Amino acid sequence: MGFRIQAHARLHVCLLDMNGSLGRINGSVGFSVSEPVLELTARSDDGHSFPRYLGPYVRAYEKVEGSTRVRLEVKKRFETHVGLGFTTQAALSTGAALDLLRGKRVNVRKLALIMGRGGTSGVGVASFEGGGALIIDLGHKTIGMQEFLPSGHTARPPATVFARLPLPAHMRFVMAIPRAAAKRVSGSVEVKLFRRFAPVPSEQVERLSRLILFKLLPGALEGDIGVLGEAVDDVQKLGFKKLEVEYQGEPVIELMKEGRRLGAAGSGMSSFGPSVYFVCSGDREARSVSAGLSPYAARVYVASPWNRGALMERLPE
Repeated sequence: MGFRIQAHARLHVCLLDMNGSLGRINGSVGFSVSEPVLELTARSDDGHSFPRYLGPYVRAYEKVEGSTRVRLEVKKRFETHVGLGFTTQAALSTGAALDLLRGKRVNVRKLALIMGRGGTSGVGVASFEGGGALIIDLGHKTIGMQEFLPSGHTARPPATVFARLPLPAHMRFVMAIPRAAAKRVSGSVEVKLFRRFAPVPSEQVERLSRLILFKLLPGALEGDIGVLGEAVDDVQKLGFKKLEVEYQGEPVIELMKEGRRLGAAGSGMSSFGPSVYFVCSGDREARSVSAGLSPYAARVYVASPWNRGALMERLPE
């Protein structure tokens, strides 16, 4: 018996409230995209075989659910610690595969708790669940919380999802990882940056929230790619996102400028980067931006909005 799991990257637009004075923190906006993907297969096996980087997720699952005998093989994958959400998709894909092999119904929220994912931003978990390409979550209550921390360093459950919305079908995203020296942020470095950057002034949170509610959301729902792109541009200058972009510095900032010069409607950095994404109005514009960015990027992806979540299917015997 075996199963195939295919999970999709996500773009993290911003954390909404890194101030917390109203009794909640975090809150996230993000996009689920068709590319790149992680694809793995899982089969029952007499032994225990899987790539080393999936080991922590297998062990976390077994700690709660008991020992397993499984062979996990990764058929496709994308880069880690570049802002595209690989860690959450790998953790949830592993857990979902093990659930299916046991004949269990996949409970994504429970798996996220087991794997320690979604405790800051809920976008990656919601993207795996599916139901909308534009995802907004409401963060977490501050009761009992002592500090701002990234996902993976907190035991909080995945954030409550406020909205899962479609994006215009003709819209395209171009994602580029800078060729120039850029920083991959994870582990203790990410913890230190959260502690250094937060809390941000409440005025920044208020301006960002207004921008999301009255510019980014209308642009998405009314199919106005120009307005949506402008909103993504504006997000880079506010709140926690502004500090994230400044930390990455010139390689990211110059790449965003180049994409806009090539015709993209807007540009942003996903999560702590260094991946940069560009909002495009269709295939022609996306191809032009992608081709123009290639000399400056180590890797370029072109994607559509993705509404369906992770794909799970039984393998032929």
